[in-house]
Amino acid sequence: GWMLVGPVGEPVAWFQSLYNFVVWQQSTDMKEWRVPHGDTAPLHEVLDGAPFGNSRFTLSTAKLHEQLARTIRPCLQPPWGTLARGGARQAHTPLGGGFNSTSQLLVVDIDSLSGPRGQQVVATLQDFLGADRPFPQAASVLLTGGSAAASNTHREHGSAHGFVDLCQPRFARNFTWLVDFFDDERSKLRSLLMSQVGSGVISEAMLDARTSLCGRQQKK
Repeated sequence: GWMLVGPVGEPVAWFQSLYNFVVWQQSTDMKEWRVPHGDTAPLHEVLDGAPFGNSRFTLSTAKLHEQLARTIRPCLQPPWGTLARGGARQAHTPLGGGFNSTSQLLVVDIDSLSGPRGQQVVATLQDFLGADRPFPQAASVLLTGGSAAASNTHREHGSAHGFVDLCQPRFARNFTWLVDFFDDERSKLRSLLMSQVGSGVISEAMLDARTSLCGRQQKK
């Protein structure tokens, strides 16, 4: 059977990256990436439910748990999926709980890779994939050091037309609203990460988005 690694991220950061990616697609000079979306709705309209990106995306698109449950779960066998299990391969639930190595799905908090327990996440990923030997050092360094840099690429475009950096003071009210809006979604993702199909490691952003994503700047 097949296996799937499901990377998830803190929903506010995920939404911001998606919005900025759509803005970037309509302005980039890279022909292989350029997609004419028309005028992307401003952030305040998107928060009111307006679609963006040729009507393909809305605020609810960033609800990753719902997307996984709707599109992936019906295709998977237990412990997380609902597909009837066939053959002799049976799920094994460790007595102490934690990740089930017979699962078809491994959910990873992408920002946890760059955290203090990043190597533990890499080891779980290696075990899930059935690797005969550890990942090359260069690959491990890329996994544990690259996600933080990638998640902050919006800062490079913070002054560009249309791009949003929710950590800027002028977006403080939007940031607070989004943190509250995604509170339930964040809780569901944390539960999934600590379930039999999760890596068992949660990033600081997923634990406390209000403080971790923008630091003291948004605590006032």
